[in-house]
Amino acid sequence: MCSGIRKGIQGMDNEYADKPDNTPGFLELIYGVLFDPVKTFRRIAQSPPLGSSAVIFSLAKVLSAAVGGYVSARYMSDLPGREYGLQELLRAMMPAVVVIILVYEYIKWFVYSGLLYLVAELSGGRGRAVGVLCVTGLASLPALLFLPVQTLAAVFVGRGLTGPVNVLFWLGVMIWGCVLVILGLRETQHISTGRAVLAALAPAMVLLLIFIVILVMAVGMLAPIFESFSGQ
Repeated sequence: MCSGIRKGIQGMDNEYADKPDNTPGFLELIYGVLFDPVKTFRRIAQSPPLGSSAVIFSLAKVLSAAVGGYVSARYMSDLPGREYGLQELLRAMMPAVVVIILVYEYIKWFVYSGLLYLVAELSGGRGRAVGVLCVTGLASLPALLFLPVQTLAAVFVGRGLTGPVNVLFWLGVMIWGCVLVILGLRETQHISTGRAVLAALAPAMVLLLIFIVILVMAVGMLAPIFESFSGQ
């Protein structure tokens, strides 16, 4: 069945198949990342499709923000403060919040890709930075599969179960996306799987280290205050 779907997608994108660089078409790119990522990332390493990757990333983030806003709006009716106009204020702020989230996501995309490229290069990578940008953009594809589940859970599942259902599916999406980043780094930067794993986890490890340092400093600064209170 998957073979038939793939042939149909390749037929729809036949205008791209004849390109000298053998760059996959848009629909073929989506199918390849989801179901044949190693071969697809190997192909795009030669000619990274930045435009298609940006479109896919934008769709994932815009639709995620829209669905998140819809789910939040459904639960605002249960919030306290109706007599003070709190719910109306939150609804009025929702568009601005969505825009801020989107701007943050784009900034994070570029910063995260830059860090991955730097770590991969230090690990002996020989690819281009635009390849990493494409990989991280395409790794957002699994998030699009989560959106229907999130919407259906908000509509049909009880509120008490919506949270656990969303957490379960979102965890799967995060793991899938992380695997895509690792495979993409390995193929586009020409490094081993182990180095790709280290490169993919390095930014998170740095953030965790920074958090631990800040936490230790905060505890050290607050310790004398707590001791003074206990002494009294």
